[in-house]
Amino acid sequence: MPLSWNEIKNRAIAFQKEWEGETSEKAESQSFWNDFFHVFGISRRRVASFEQPIKKADNKQGFIDLLWKGTILVEYDLDSGNKWEFELNNFLDNVHLFDFIAGYEKRVYKDEDPVNIQAAELMGKLHDCLKEIGYMGHDLEVYLVRLLFCLFADDTGIFNKGIFWEYIDLHTKEDGSDLAMHIDAIFQVLNTPEEKRLKNLDENLTQFP
Repeated sequence: MPLSWNEIKNRAIAFQKEWEGETSEKAESQSFWNDFFHVFGISRRRVASFEQPIKKADNKQGFIDLLWKGTILVEYDLDSGNKWEFELNNFLDNVHLFDFIAGYEKRVYKDEDPVNIQAAELMGKLHDCLKEIGYMGHDLEVYLVRLLFCLFADDTGIFNKGIFWEYIDLHTKEDGSDLAMHIDAIFQVLNTPEEKRLKNLDENLTQFP
């Protein structure tokens, strides 16, 4: 499970302070990248290597400064004139650009009917499952209506597109044993006016209106 955005941002602040004013590219480059990956809860040594040997276009031997195969290539001295940069003291404001390192996926959402026959059948099965574990009567009906609203809002843009499914996907166990706990956490947030919500609320939950 990826680190929460709260934790990533706290680590980003510490990273900025640690590397503020550093100018020696070669002397501290490996330490810099080790600390950079740590911001996202990733061991650099486990996923990426320094000075990866390659064959250049002219068939001469070359080296890539840092390579995480299929994910990141770092090269300090590029021949092209293209630049994409920001100051280190702006790292916190740009840390979201590196969300893929932590394991957050860019999701592509397709248009679909928000409520259809299949969805109704699934809600029927969920109704039976919730009844089996103790939800009864009015409480059960309210729970299902709220859940259906979340699915509808997630699909139609009432919520930011996909945030409900993304939260469930990122925070719950594969066996679903903690699913009810996390759904209740979402319901609690939705019940609380934004100005009264906890200041240290998980950032994934702060996205809910």
